Amino acid sequence: MKCLIQMYSSRNQSVLFYEDASHPNLHRHPALIAVPMAHNPFTQAPAYFTQAFNTAESEWATHRPIIRTDAPELGKWGFRKRIAKEAPYFHVWFSLEGGMGHVVEDEERWGNGELWVRSILGGGLLGIDRSVWGRMGRWTGYDERVNGFRTKWDMFDWTKELAVQEGS
Repeated sequence: MKCLIQMYSSRNQSVLFYEDASHPNLHRHPALIAVPMAHNPFTQAPAYFTQAFNTAESEWATHRPIIRTDAPELGKWGFRKRIAKEAPYFHVWFSLEGGMGHVVEDEERWGNGELWVRSILGGGLLGIDRSVWGRMGRWTGYDERVNGFRTKWDMFDWTKELAVQEGS
């Protein structure tokens, strides 16, 4: 996360991270997704996610709609410390210190977390047409965009240090 933040910062962008672990019974491993964007919309993202979390599930939910995870005393694993181990959740980071999360009580009502995020970021925050943010692509093999990313990432790739240390 730290190196991605540095990389995008050098390109005059911010990066938001999110993790969707809302359907643990489907045996899908949650992944941490990075979303680069311009600084101005990024500063507004917490307000959009606050509104979305507050309206995400029933008003009769037993958990608080928003669990703040950006308090320094919580540390980087603050969110995981504040919810039950196997609880389904969604978490968004606005910095390395954290952001906010939500315990998903009704997995059916929650639906597809990826589309939920796309509707907040694309449909609300960035004002992109649904025909663009609503398309769910499939990874079908090698994508030429990988080479472009590798070129940008090369200077920030922290794994090179590991290779140097192993060679010592």
